[in-house]
Amino acid sequence: MLNVGPQLYLFGAGHVGQAVCRALLGTPFVVHAIDERQEWSSAVPPEVTAHVMPWEAFVADATWSAERTYVAIMTHRHDLDEAIVQDVVARPTRYVGLIGSETKWRRFRERLEGRGVPKETLDRVHCPIGIDIGGKSPQEVALSVAAQLLGVHHGRPGAS
Repeated sequence: MLNVGPQLYLFGAGHVGQAVCRALLGTPFVVHAIDERQEWSSAVPPEVTAHVMPWEAFVADATWSAERTYVAIMTHRHDLDEAIVQDVVARPTRYVGLIGSETKWRRFRERLEGRGVPKETLDRVHCPIGIDIGGKSPQEVALSVAAQLLGVHHGRPGAS
């Protein structure tokens, strides 16, 4: 993988994931969409690197950097989301975001802490992901996620 600018590892190429890919076009982000579902991965914009593979395979081969690696988790299954969170929070990243409600995150936290993941490590996860702009459509969520990612990248204190 190229090690050029900020790298977004986007787990989940569904409706919101595709919208995030489109929203980040023309920004400094190099986007990698990871989804084992060929039918969804083939729909990401051509400027995005689609990885049609299980998330574990991508994670094992990815380059991780506390300065340049950003992670957004928005798969089609809660159990996948939880497994990815558990794995990536232990890796060097600048940002980890998870799509979902505060209730979803509270359940994940309880289970992950029960498995020994330190509270301080889990405090790094942004859930709900994005900044609160009030909208719920895939494009509105994507814009809120893109705004938060860009704010973190550019060092804006309100973004994180």
